[in-house]
Amino acid sequence: MGYVKQRTSHRMYLLVFILAFVFSLFSVVYVHYYTLVVPLKQGSPSFVIKQDVDASRSYTSAASSASLMHSIANKKESFQRSTDDLSYSGKSIPLMDFKDLQKRKKRFLLLVTVGSAPQRFDRRQAIRDTWWKFCHEKKVKCVFFTDGITKNQTLLTLLLQEKNRYKDLELQPLPSGVQFGQRFLNSIKWATAKFDFKYFLKLDDDYFVCLKRLLFELPSRPKRNLVWGSFHCEFGISWADEAFVIFSADMIRKFLMQDKKKMLCHPFADQQFSIWMKHMTKLYFHDTRLHHDPPASFTPEFKEMKNLCDSYIGIHGTYVEEMRKFAKVANDGAKETVETVPKFSSFCPFKDFDYRKFSPKYYFRPKPCIQNPTWKNSTFTGREDEHILRQDDL
Repeated sequence: MGYVKQRTSHRMYLLVFILAFVFSLFSVVYVHYYTLVVPLKQGSPSFVIKQDVDASRSYTSAASSASLMHSIANKKESFQRSTDDLSYSGKSIPLMDFKDLQKRKKRFLLLVTVGSAPQRFDRRQAIRDTWWKFCHEKKVKCVFFTDGITKNQTLLTLLLQEKNRYKDLELQPLPSGVQFGQRFLNSIKWATAKFDFKYFLKLDDDYFVCLKRLLFELPSRPKRNLVWGSFHCEFGISWADEAFVIFSADMIRKFLMQDKKKMLCHPFADQQFSIWMKHMTKLYFHDTRLHHDPPASFTPEFKEMKNLCDSYIGIHGTYVEEMRKFAKVANDGAKETVETVPKFSSFCPFKDFDYRKFSPKYYFRPKPCIQNPTWKNSTFTGREDEHILRQDDL
């Protein structure tokens, strides 16, 4: 009997030791690798950084600690890959993927891309209710881009609902912040992978666009080397404002043909693509029909103006209330005449660009895009919020 008790006692000790070892092993694994999967609240999707991988299956089908370790190792490897591999499957966050559709690409005259902060649903909805309605024409495709990586689970849920409902929202593999250059790079990579387009329009979400007028005159515009927007002219330099800029398709291809190891990124998209174009052949079109500054919503002359699209082709600083007001009095459509592209020298004698000439607020050294760079002390307050802050100080 004593021998039986002793043997049972040894078995108990052995069992406790095995359980303790297994628990310790899983604890180490969890602590070391838990950042590879960012869980959402119960019932929500999970964030997985790998194409064609379903995290839930990987974990539930693991029959042993060895298979579990192998699965986690695969996820660690995929996490270290470039953003080109960011995708989704199963119940994961549907970040934009960059898989090239090749011969299955749909063709459009114009691809419209609108950058919008995740919380700016009101602006996106105001656009959908107004000039976005003309996006359903066969020759144009319109897409919103916003940041898809966020710790705010309520906001993420709302974004997923919006994406599923309207089918016009793409989630960037980026967190919020001053990363306008990297957002632009992602958008043109995604666009060229998914569509065959003649012109690419980059927009801010506070721009009212006379889209029907724009579509009418696009076929008569230059088809190569075109950079069309509202330009800034300072001593020695000039650049197109990033709030509204149209590139011909060949310019987008030139951007993406740069050596990936040498391609430079910048917090601000307009400085970034101006750096890229420094030694490229380009045709600048400074369009005075683009109202840039001050914001139209705070400009008295726009309050009672009728037939806006007779005088303008785009109006910057148009916020939610004015977006709907302008749509009612826009008179958008084809106009009788299409003006020729004026010589850029009549507006500005300079076509060079140098980021070093910017004021401290906008001065940042460019860094290799391949490093997925960030910049310290880079914050950006939109013009609407700046106006509100100034009014509060009065």
